[in-house]
Amino acid sequence: MKRTYPLIIEQGEESLFGFFPDLPGLAVSGETREDVVVHAHKYLCDYLSDYKQRGEPWPKATRAVGLELMEVDEAEVKAVAAKAEVR
Repeated sequence: MKRTYPLIIEQGEESLFGFFPDLPGLAVSGETREDVVVHAHKYLCDYLSDYKQRGEPWPKATRAVGLELMEVDEAEVKAVAAKAEVR
């Protein structure tokens, strides 16, 4: 069985962090993106191995088709909130 799990990588104050939205509690860190990806792959295999040992099916993987970074500023949010109050 082969599945593809999305990995989200975020910039922290001192290092990068990665997590899998489909796999609660599975998070990794590293100094570089490559570190995070390598650690994430190892821990993903360990995580899924636990499911196999318990005789449970792997968690369903989100079928991600892309990633969009949505930028908004406070003024935009206030304008939308003000319009909602007028209604």
